[in-house]
Amino acid sequence: MSRTVTNSATEPRSPSPIPPVTTDSKSPSSLRPAPSSPATINMDTFRQILDLDEDETHDFSSSMVWAYFTQVRSTFKKMDDALQAKDLQELSSLGHFLKGSSGQIGVGRVEVSCQKIQYYGKLRNEHDDGDVSDTQALDRITALLAQVKSDYDAAECWLKNWYMERGVEGPPADD
Repeated sequence: MSRTVTNSATEPRSPSPIPPVTTDSKSPSSLRPAPSSPATINMDTFRQILDLDEDETHDFSSSMVWAYFTQVRSTFKKMDDALQAKDLQELSSLGHFLKGSSGQIGVGRVEVSCQKIQYYGKLRNEHDDGDVSDTQALDRITALLAQVKSDYDAAECWLKNWYMERGVEGPPADD
């Protein structure tokens, strides 16, 4: 029987009975409970990002994560536009792009959903081993895009909380 030893510097704390909330400065409706599932973040990948930090200030890793947040918001806007235009090729390309950047940070659920969007945009099923129609692809991408945004919100909240617990200032406000 193997046993995993965790490093408290990188592992999330156990969820409390009342989950913490984070805010952005835009509105009270931005209060969101912190996700309770560490599966939101691939900790092996996230630890590799943390290993790039030279000290406990986490300047390097936090700047990567904050840049990822900006990139995701921009990509979601492009995905919404491509979905409205029914541009499956663009949706596939954007899914591929966001899959890669999410995987690099360790945002696993977003990575998996974006891979499916990539396949559907190519009129392939989620396992890339069969065809789907344009209508099926658009319907599936519509549902997936809602799911991927929800998964991203959970990951963003988790990451902001992780850095906040270590005294790292949050990302710069959106312009």
